[in-house]
Amino acid sequence: MHIAFFDTRPRPDTGAMLAAAQQIRKAGGAEALRFHVLLNPKLELEVPGMSRTPLRLPPAAQCLFSGLARLAHGPGPAYLYKPLLHWLLPSVRRLILLDTDTVTLTPSLTPSLTVTLTVTLTVTLTVTLTVSLTVTQTRARP
Repeated sequence: MHIAFFDTRPRPDTGAMLAAAQQIRKAGGAEALRFHVLLNPKLELEVPGMSRTPLRLPPAAQCLFSGLARLAHGPGPAYLYKPLLHWLLPSVRRLILLDTDTVTLTPSLTPSLTVTLTVTLTVTLTVTLTVSLTVTQTRARP
């Protein structure tokens, strides 16, 4: 399983990345996990225990990104890397992508937690993005 942390800020929160990775490893199955960090290409920062991938797209993907970025408002261009990640990590078939402001919960705090995330992306001349998140929490009986 591949898990990536995404941070385009000039000073990425590597402490949050390392803390989240540690919590994920504690949850079990750490031997099958591979962590990646996706950062601004101008940074020469390494994060221990994670493969670093600079956010540098190949020409075709950069052309698509530039066209979409012209339509984005505020910090929107940074988020447009996410649907293009398959060009940055072509050998990775499935990826769980976490922003550094994502909250991770430890198993001891939530005996049963189900999270369902559905993302639909359609790219033509316009971009439609639908995101639905369902969180269900149950407590163990004493």
